[in-house]
Amino acid sequence: MAERGGTGGRAPAVLTAAGPVPRRAGPEGMPACARVINDWIDATPRMPRLHAPEEVEGILRAAYDARAIWVAGDPVEACLSFDPEPSGTVPEIEREGRG
Repeated sequence: MAERGGTGGRAPAVLTAAGPVPRRAGPEGMPACARVINDWIDATPRMPRLHAPEEVEGILRAAYDARAIWVAGDPVEACLSFDPEPSGTVPEIEREGRG
């Protein structure tokens, strides 16, 4: 049976680009994630603010143990939080290059 990703059982190489490399966030990264999220909400008219800016860090800290949280940049300029359990969600796009 072929190894997934065709690595022959070796760990895949770390892919880098001109941009920041993603990494798992530690609890100490939650203030930076809150800043990124708050800045995005404030800059995105279609995104209603459901929580006060000062609440966002607490929400992230409360969710930390149950979610996978990744960041990129130093200082952090991007973050991603998701449920690590498979959910069967498949993203759909209208055309490539969007999303």
